[in-house]
Amino acid sequence: MATTKATTKATTKDDDITYVLRSCGRDLKSHGGFQWPESGPVNCPDWNPKPECGSGLHGLAWGIGDWSLCQVSNPTAKWLVVAVPTAGVVDLGDKVKFESGDVVYCGNL
Repeated sequence: MATTKATTKATTKDDDITYVLRSCGRDLKSHGGFQWPESGPVNCPDWNPKPECGSGLHGLAWGIGDWSLCQVSNPTAKWLVVAVPTAGVVDLGDKVKFESGDVVYCGNL
């Protein structure tokens, strides 16, 4: 008798999360004076899902994108990793934008 092997895709809570890397000045302020938290929830007050820069929180999904947009040469920069629901990530080519997420890391690069 022939046997068949069942295959299933393992899913976890993290399958629906994209981790976004971004940098800020040491005061945790970004372009336009937006104040980022050191940890916990963060929301964009002027969200617009149009795939264009502005009206969103910005960063590099999985750290992939245009690093010249980050403060790599700033030794006092704060680096954030933000857990973002994947469905809410808007690809802008060299970076992404999103409405909300959860800051899970704040520190040096």
